[in-house]
Amino acid sequence: MRDLTTVLQEFKPTKIFLSHPADQNPDHRALYLFTRIALWDLEGQMQPELCPYLIHYGRWPRAKGWQPTDPLVPPGLLRRELVWWTHGLSPDEMEIKRRALAAHRTQMSYSAKRLLPFVRPNELFGDFPAARLAPSGVALAQEHAPPSDEDLPEELTEDEQAAFVGIERRSIRLEDGALVLSLKTSRPLANTVGASVFLFGYRPDRPFAQMPKLHVKLRSTGYSVFDQTQRLPDATVRVSRHANELVLRVPLATMGNPHRVLTSARTYLGQVPLDLAAWRVIELIDAPSQ
Repeated sequence: MRDLTTVLQEFKPTKIFLSHPADQNPDHRALYLFTRIALWDLEGQMQPELCPYLIHYGRWPRAKGWQPTDPLVPPGLLRRELVWWTHGLSPDEMEIKRRALAAHRTQMSYSAKRLLPFVRPNELFGDFPAARLAPSGVALAQEHAPPSDEDLPEELTEDEQAAFVGIERRSIRLEDGALVLSLKTSRPLANTVGASVFLFGYRPDRPFAQMPKLHVKLRSTGYSVFDQTQRLPDATVRVSRHANELVLRVPLATMGNPHRVLTSARTYLGQVPLDLAAWRVIELIDAPSQ
């Protein structure tokens, strides 16, 4: 955070190009989150435009190898969820990009078919709008169609694909001083498949490092609540289940009475990631001051 803040204050960018909150690489998602938080801390000094670009997302782009004439288009699952825009490239600029990728010799030696499809006549950018949440209102009702069989990550084994549990829908609302998050999965969690919900609060009058960062780990028969690595009492969060729907009730006070919330969810099989609901920003209207 200190490094990012220093760079932003010195450079004063008007546009920032960074990795996407739906990117399936966890380091790429983390960069997006840290940048968001740094910019909130600097809100009175600058408001640059964010231009997130997507790299790791399932079997996208579907066409492999050198595709210099076909424009890059968003993945189908994200096409309707956010606004995308493109920037055209000249043939000379495309060649510069191809040579820049070729300079990554180790990656190109084993993954050229994965990298070359990004050399297209356009660059593609898109971001989720912040969802504004008023008392007793629904801020986020997001349909999230899980990958079809042909879109499942190539690195999953047959057994892992057979155990796959996707995230079909999530919604968030405010109710009596609590954030109520509903997560609908493609089928109930099995003994070997778990889910995680992340809720990180932000408020401008308190350093982000001091704000609670909740991680609710859900299993087929129970759940655990953590603030980063610290285990909290299970009763900190109320969880109810209805077939393949999980409903979490999280008091705002437990999150430090935030003005904004960063939230994401994922499913996994042991240490193997399965499905991911991208990070979203929730803005709380009339948020509590204490």
